[in-house]
Amino acid sequence: MRTPTFKDLVNFVLEHKDKYKDVFSCMSIEQVIGELRYRLDSGTLLYSTSTDGKINGMIGIEPDKSRKVLMVGSNLALTLETLKSFALEAKKRWPDYPYFEGTKKGCRRIFSIDKLIKKLST
Repeated sequence: MRTPTFKDLVNFVLEHKDKYKDVFSCMSIEQVIGELRYRLDSGTLLYSTSTDGKINGMIGIEPDKSRKVLMVGSNLALTLETLKSFALEAKKRWPDYPYFEGTKKGCRRIFSIDKLIKKLST
């Protein structure tokens, strides 16, 4: 399996940012590059690839240590299966954080990671 390059990650965002209003939509290419570098360096970028190395989703997570909540800042999980894999990975990486917080249909919402995984598994 081929590991995507940084350029592949940038191109994935640029290809999908106009399709998803709340994700990277008002960022210039320089801002997208800066955001991806920060997320990679801090270990808060999760991405998923197909067996041929093609990126099929990405999500940026910022742990809120004071509230034990994982803030979802950049969600390009293009399928429910990809979202489920991100939830499972987040649970492994941050086991003490039981919730995601993010925007759904323009409103801030908190989601139980366990309940999300269960819902996406049915």
